[in-house]
Amino acid sequence: MIVYYIILSLILIFMLKNLTAYILINEKFYLGFFLILSLFFSIIIFNRILPDFIGRNSIFLQCGDIVNVILISGSVIFFSHHFLNLTIINPLTILYFYFELLAATVLLGLLFITNQPTLISSLAHLIVFIYTLIFFIIITIEISKKKHTIHFMRTITLLLMQLSFTIMTLFKALFIPIHILFYSGILIMIVLLEFEIIFKAKNNVTVAYTFNFNDIKEKDKRILELLFNGMEYKEIATKTGLTLNTIKKYINRIYREYDVKNKTELMNKFLRK
Repeated sequence: MIVYYIILSLILIFMLKNLTAYILINEKFYLGFFLILSLFFSIIIFNRILPDFIGRNSIFLQCGDIVNVILISGSVIFFSHHFLNLTIINPLTILYFYFELLAATVLLGLLFITNQPTLISSLAHLIVFIYTLIFFIIITIEISKKKHTIHFMRTITLLLMQLSFTIMTLFKALFIPIHILFYSGILIMIVLLEFEIIFKAKNNVTVAYTFNFNDIKEKDKRILELLFNGMEYKEIATKTGLTLNTIKKYINRIYREYDVKNKTELMNKFLRK
């Protein structure tokens, strides 16, 4: 039991470290990552610590468990849409999450009028499992389409987090103990977060030394950096806060100015300078 609490303490220290990293470099990615990791930690508390105090058959434990898995699935949408700018997060995906919330609310109500809380809890986890499986497939498609972008490692991180959570909810739905999966999922995230830091630094150096943006305006430079890093027009618009039409006009004007027809020719122009 002592070893168990030591592991939990190390996880908490790691989360605080990432929160500090967010404060120091003002990078939203760390805030989203910290959010999801915190929710993982809260589920561990609900599954392994609180039962010793309030009883494993307590209805409040079942309610808390359902709320936690719903929060994590929702935070994954928020994380991927706002911090990773994944354009594949479409209204249908969000609509299913609303359905998930509605179903969970109904199941929470049933917990208080039925004598089978374990069955109700498993149904809730099954609903979340279906959602996470769908979202896992969506992210896989996203990676296959944009495997060379600067966001590749972040998307891989999200993919493995989602896979871990998908497996976790499946095990919960099948009444199988899952605390070991929490540890494996968290360890995967720890390794990939450090990998992300290295990967990001490498990309920053590559952009700085490969392309020469000295002769263009600062706003054009920002747009070209995002374009050369593999972002689509819609993603660039989201990142810069400009409208999609404005981004198209900017890029078309740059194409005319440098007498090129596409992004590849434009990149070659800057590579030769």
